[in-house]
Amino acid sequence: MFADGHRADAVRAEGIERKGGTMSTIGKAIRAARMASGFTQAELADWIGIRDGNQISRWERDVVTPSPDSVGELKRVLGVRLDNSSGDTVSC
Repeated sequence: MFADGHRADAVRAEGIERKGGTMSTIGKAIRAARMASGFTQAELADWIGIRDGNQISRWERDVVTPSPDSVGELKRVLGVRLDNSSGDTVSC
């Protein structure tokens, strides 16, 4: 999170925080957190050690679900909590 809290505000503006902090899909949560952090899909892929930036697109479109290892890297880089196993939630 940025010291002035802008990223958290941007994430909220993208719709991540709904009732109870849940979203309809983990893909939407990943996209909102990525965009709020200012990463392109290719940049995020590079930061989390994935060679193919298209993989981020597939996650964001809910074509495939990220592995637990990838979720851990997303949490580390984006600074958000993604809960892939119980309700697809995100919180800042």
